[in-house]
Amino acid sequence: MLARVVTIQVKPEKMDKCISIFKEVNALSIAERPGFDHGHWWVDRTSGKATSVTFWESEKDEESSRANLPRLVEGMSHVLASDDVYQETFEVVHEQHPVERSEAASPLPNRSSCAPDEGLFTEVPGRSQPVEKVVIGVVGNPKAYPNA
Repeated sequence: MLARVVTIQVKPEKMDKCISIFKEVNALSIAERPGFDHGHWWVDRTSGKATSVTFWESEKDEESSRANLPRLVEGMSHVLASDDVYQETFEVVHEQHPVERSEAASPLPNRSSCAPDEGLFTEVPGRSQPVEKVVIGVVGNPKAYPNA
């Protein structure tokens, strides 16, 4: 799994428009790319800095998705304070999820007492642990979560 971090500089007064473009155009376009796993987008409204991190199943998928970037940036040119796009790619070496919750904190069964076929968790190709079926606020590849 690879993570790509992209940072752009947005005109602070155009940040709401930038966020709309992210949500309505860019995120959906990226999510349709082969090998896309999931992504996060965040902004600093004061400085105008906008950063995304997207996760890719393979180096080939991440590399081929780069061809999409110039078109996405061009579609945002009217809200950008700079034409500079900073991009870095990293190998994902560890993914941490919350540790087991106490029964008092969560009435739901914990990972150790709930088998993957009981419905709360599902196996995802390429993942060593079952994942919870409920994902909120993350754009992801629906093929990666077929039972969600």
